[in-house]
Amino acid sequence: MAIYLIAYAGLHSLLTTVRIKSRIDSCCPGFSRFYRSTYSVVSIVTPDPLLGFLKEGALLYSISGWAREALFGLQMLSAIGFLYAARAIDLGEFLGYRPLLWSVAVYLSTAPTASAVTPCS
Repeated sequence: MAIYLIAYAGLHSLLTTVRIKSRIDSCCPGFSRFYRSTYSVVSIVTPDPLLGFLKEGALLYSISGWAREALFGLQMLSAIGFLYAARAIDLGEFLGYRPLLWSVAVYLSTAPTASAVTPCS
């Protein structure tokens, strides 16, 4: 499991480098606007095999006493910090779905409509 976590971190670090982004942009022009959304999908899908290592109901760790309360407090602070940060940035741009929605809107605005098609007689 540790090897998979190291590979996971390495893959995500590699995908964020300028060298990889420029190489993808040079071989697939126009894909750069979808890069962020593709990265988001990859970052969601790649932890799935990690879940396969865990057996159903497996205990990952156990904390008791004051450490448990401290950990819960840290988790709550982290959730509040995440919500605060999410409000401060444009999540659509960060997650990469804004360019995807923009492309769909442009496609739909340039697609022929039913009234523009003349029937064959």
